[in-house]
Amino acid sequence: MAKSVSFLLISLGPSAFGAENGNGTSARSAEHPLKIAAAGSPDNGEIPLKCPEGTEASRAYVPRATGDLPVTIAFNQDASVSKLLRPAQDAANSPENVIVELTDGAAGQFRDGRIVFSAANAEVHGTRAKLESHPGNSRIGFWTDPHDYLTWTYKATRPGRYDVFLTYSCAEKDGAKIDIEIGQEKLEGTLKSTTNGWWGYTWTSLGTVAIPAAGPIEVAVRCHEKVGGAVMNFKALTLVPTCEGKPPVQADDGSVTLHARDVTIHGVQVQYEPKPQKNTVGFWTHASDTVSWNFDVSKPGTFDLEILQGCGKGQGGSKAKFVLAGQELPIDVEDTGHFQNFVPRVIGTVKLEKPGNYELKVVPTHKAGVAIMDLRQVRLLPK
Repeated sequence: MAKSVSFLLISLGPSAFGAENGNGTSARSAEHPLKIAAAGSPDNGEIPLKCPEGTEASRAYVPRATGDLPVTIAFNQDASVSKLLRPAQDAANSPENVIVELTDGAAGQFRDGRIVFSAANAEVHGTRAKLESHPGNSRIGFWTDPHDYLTWTYKATRPGRYDVFLTYSCAEKDGAKIDIEIGQEKLEGTLKSTTNGWWGYTWTSLGTVAIPAAGPIEVAVRCHEKVGGAVMNFKALTLVPTCEGKPPVQADDGSVTLHARDVTIHGVQVQYEPKPQKNTVGFWTHASDTVSWNFDVSKPGTFDLEILQGCGKGQGGSKAKFVLAGQELPIDVEDTGHFQNFVPRVIGTVKLEKPGNYELKVVPTHKAGVAIMDLRQVRLLPK
């Protein structure tokens, strides 16, 4: 008997785009969710997929601590039927949710910091490649000429580092070699055949890029070497925020120091400011922006949580919560006289039960002034 399957909306809220982040492109609907989850899995590994109206899937995966596991997004020829195909290496058909990232077809940055360049808004250069579209399945197909290519112009709202993923389909056993250009950075990849042929979309990780500053950048997808009859069906190029530096690890004395330079940004404006006099998480002008650190702990226990926080004169009073291992420590941001006048504060105690990888999130809940705060450092100090 097949296991039950259901869908739920991930409460990440609407995209922050257009008028709010000033990127010069059309605004997205405030009603669109960012992700959905397929809860459970049937015995045959196939999960029916139904995206919210006005959206389509851009990437699907099973989240794993060792690296997300790609899940195929499969369609029939007119896209009247769509489903998720769990990968063969997931032989145990494990019960974890399949996460489906969504896009509404507009180019730009979502509230969680993800940037999606989709087929629907690509500029196609050449004589053969063209946009094909069924409800829920927009893609660049008929890419039989390797000289054809795709471009987007994007106005970045902030600097930052991103992992880059390409969602595509291909029926060729040995796929094309491609080049990805994002500003001044270039990545290369080799495609492979996908489950369900031209109608099954998987994704591949291409590497990491840094967007150095806010402002316009050019993005391109090109064919370096075509193998077989066509380059690919292109669905989306996704940039996902990643660690700005190196993931922190626990020190020999049991403490854990989370530097601003090692933060991961989830948002459209907050950013790591590297100038020596700053060296902080700053520009925190959107209450919807959040930040996090992932770190390894070998010596669990009880820790004081100390933050190094600054806030401009008359700008205090914002509220935020520090979330770690299911525990929440709320704070009222203190006025320190200047955003770069950092004052250490112990804001509470947390308990880590066992060794492993942990994520600490900082989530604003109220913005009182021009910005939430500047945050230079967080420390876990063993008691």
